[in-house]
Amino acid sequence: MAGAVRLPGVVAARAVEVVALDVGDLEPDRPRRAAPRPLLSQGAAYGLRAAPRDADLWRFHHALTEARRIRGTDPADARSAYRRAMPEWHGRTVLMSVPGPPALLERRRLTGMRLAARLELAELDVRLGSSGEAAEALESLGAENPHNERLYGPWMLALYREGRTAEALAVFQRIRRTLVHDLGVDPGPPLTTLQSRILNADPTLTEPRRG
Repeated sequence: MAGAVRLPGVVAARAVEVVALDVGDLEPDRPRRAAPRPLLSQGAAYGLRAAPRDADLWRFHHALTEARRIRGTDPADARSAYRRAMPEWHGRTVLMSVPGPPALLERRRLTGMRLAARLELAELDVRLGSSGEAAEALESLGAENPHNERLYGPWMLALYREGRTAEALAVFQRIRRTLVHDLGVDPGPPLTTLQSRILNADPTLTEPRRG
């Protein structure tokens, strides 16, 4: 399937540079002097001739949709689908070479989609008993998203299930200090309740939930 995007004025000039920089990534095995196959140029328009499944974003979204569809009923298969999705993501930030507000909005949307997928995979790892793996992934996410309270609960729980109670409580203090210092607010009820349950060695926290 071929598509084309019109690029007027200065944006078109910048797009030539973008295409020159990135066309090699489309066909890494293409000989140096051979004509590119998927990229088309027609006047001021560029098009990418490719089936949807040839795009890593399509494959990522397809696997993510499948994972979310079945995670409530078949968490093990859902985790496999998440793990198929994540390698399709290349690099930490998308569309960095593309200027303009539309690209900025798309960057934010896709970055949010990736963050949600990584968090959902970590939550499934905790649920299925892979707490050590989840704790490592959530530590990385916490460094990248210091104000996102949602990821701190699974992180605390993963550490607690690994027998690392002091570290789990330290994670709570970390998010509390960050929120108070940066935003002037305390953690919400889900985190404060989890902290209390850890302090009281709530026995229901030690067993992974089975889907």
